[in-house]
Amino acid sequence: MDAGARWISRHPIPAFYGLATAITWTGSLLYLQTRPEAGHLSGALALPFATLWYFGPCLAAVIVSRLADGPGAPRRLLDGLRRWKVGWRWYAFIVAYPLALHLAVVAADWASGGPAPVFFRAAGVPDGNVLLVLLGLAVLQVLQRGLGEEAGWRGFALPRLQAGGAGGLRASLILGALWAAWHFHPANFRALLSIGGGLVALNILLTAIVFTWVYNQTRGSLLIAVLFHMTLNVAEYVVPIGIADASLTRHLLQLALLVMVAAALVRTSGPSLGKEHLPAPSGGAVGPPAG
Repeated sequence: MDAGARWISRHPIPAFYGLATAITWTGSLLYLQTRPEAGHLSGALALPFATLWYFGPCLAAVIVSRLADGPGAPRRLLDGLRRWKVGWRWYAFIVAYPLALHLAVVAADWASGGPAPVFFRAAGVPDGNVLLVLLGLAVLQVLQRGLGEEAGWRGFALPRLQAGGAGGLRASLILGALWAAWHFHPANFRALLSIGGGLVALNILLTAIVFTWVYNQTRGSLLIAVLFHMTLNVAEYVVPIGIADASLTRHLLQLALLVMVAAALVRTSGPSLGKEHLPAPSGGAVGPPAG
């Protein structure tokens, strides 16, 4: 093993995060140059480059796991996608929770004098048959935001943080900070380098706690994490709150609800957030075992 591989083996989280950020920045910068309105490179390359930035965490996880743990590590990394027998209540939860959160925010905002809620509308989403749009969004979000990110955040990083001695809460806060910072790439500068963007970063940090609890309680199901990421994003179309451009009232309402949810999870599950439910790693690598 050469010096570089030894360093990666000893420091898998910094190696993963550095590579994920580098891939994402490369894809984001190239995307900005290939959008049809940019007028530089071919607009046909915009989607592939956007996909490159979405898949930064996944690609980094596969590469670093291979270098750190050997040829079989990428397969073991993705074994959690086969862990689907987790009980119907978890599938119900990952659908109901985002919708309930969004409904609570817009309803509370409306009750306090804000605008009336709207449904099935979101910036950048074309109008059309609601069922077809929902299906298209779900597929796109599963592939890009779900698998593209979750193979890295929950598939690679979270098991290592927890196996390294961090409890579920501490691991969530570390990973949540990294996950939030990862969003600050060139294509998102305008939206994220603002007060709204800072509040979105806090939202991501708190949401990481919910993700850890769900991941631990489902015995390390990467599939559930991927689907949960999808439903969280699709909820913005079903019951839009607004992302970085949401009103301050909606931002604060959402953060207040997330704080209450996170506090309830820590109170009921303890700081471990259900870490004790995870199966022991197999195959000599840290991560979900074959299921």
